[in-house]
Amino acid sequence: MPCNFRCASVAHSIFSVVPARPDLTSKGKPPCCKSNQRTFSVRGTGTPKRNTQKFGQIKGGSRKLTLLATASAQPLERLPDNVTNSKVWEEMSTYLTSQKVKATSPSEAYKRTTGFFKYKLIDIRPESDFSQVHAPGATNVQLYRPLTSWDVKSTLARVTLAMLTPNIPAVEENPAFLEEMRKVAAKGDRIIVVCDSGGTLEPTASLKYGKQSRSLIAAFLLLKNGYKVFHILIGLKPKVQFPAVPT
Repeated sequence: MPCNFRCASVAHSIFSVVPARPDLTSKGKPPCCKSNQRTFSVRGTGTPKRNTQKFGQIKGGSRKLTLLATASAQPLERLPDNVTNSKVWEEMSTYLTSQKVKATSPSEAYKRTTGFFKYKLIDIRPESDFSQVHAPGATNVQLYRPLTSWDVKSTLARVTLAMLTPNIPAVEENPAFLEEMRKVAAKGDRIIVVCDSGGTLEPTASLKYGKQSRSLIAAFLLLKNGYKVFHILIGLKPKVQFPAVPT
């Protein structure tokens, strides 16, 4: 038998609660109302507000769980081994986009580093490249360092990284990247990260999640650790954009 009573838990003030007809008693209530002390009908008086209360998972529903874009407040200390994997990049790109990471041009980056807020320009290229030439005021914190071991795991990692660094000698992730970052920038500082390719989060016909780059990978790791990050869109071409700066 269908229920003729409209029973509800009133969540917002936009609903008005109207007492049920006085001639109804608990004796004649259908099963859905027997646990209530009074009977109410609910009349909507406006557009319901979005209910932000967290409820349990709906039966039959699902939630995507990922390694990278979790809701956990725990910082991410290291990058995943398969950083160039398309699914991993999809998650990284989605996270960066959700955090509204902004791209900036080299000229705009220079204005930001010399302006009122004093953004810090972090050049994450290998130290050997940085020592040859770099932008004025840049600080080098290399995301990848020369390979120190040729064990199987390191060799496989190098094969993966070769996709991002084809013209750079064998490299591996710098395990001290975050430690070195903490020495030159606090979490509240505004950071601009730069490599020599730039990368982009803008989708293209062939790259749905944008073009991956070392600066965007670094931006992901820094965001996960509380930094405010920009990245230089077209990458740093210091030999063209800046004069050589001796170290």
